[in-house]
Amino acid sequence: MFCITQTRRLSPFQLHAAVASQSNYERAVTLVKEGLTLCRERDDQWGIAVSYGNFAWIALRQDDLTQAVTMLMESLTLRYEISERVGR
Repeated sequence: MFCITQTRRLSPFQLHAAVASQSNYERAVTLVKEGLTLCRERDDQWGIAVSYGNFAWIALRQDDLTQAVTMLMESLTLRYEISERVGR
């Protein structure tokens, strides 16, 4: 899933930031959910962790600190598990 914007290709992970910067958080959440679904279908653990981080960023922009912390902890936990598996 790619979108061409101003002659630049944006991944779903980058696209949410572009949408959220325009304060269209509902659309940003939809895009992150789509990206998360793709990552889960491909068992892409890193992409899932990034998606949780994206949800945290959106929640933070909406002043929802509780949700931001929850999503950030999910992201960090998964990233730590990934690094443990690869021996980093």
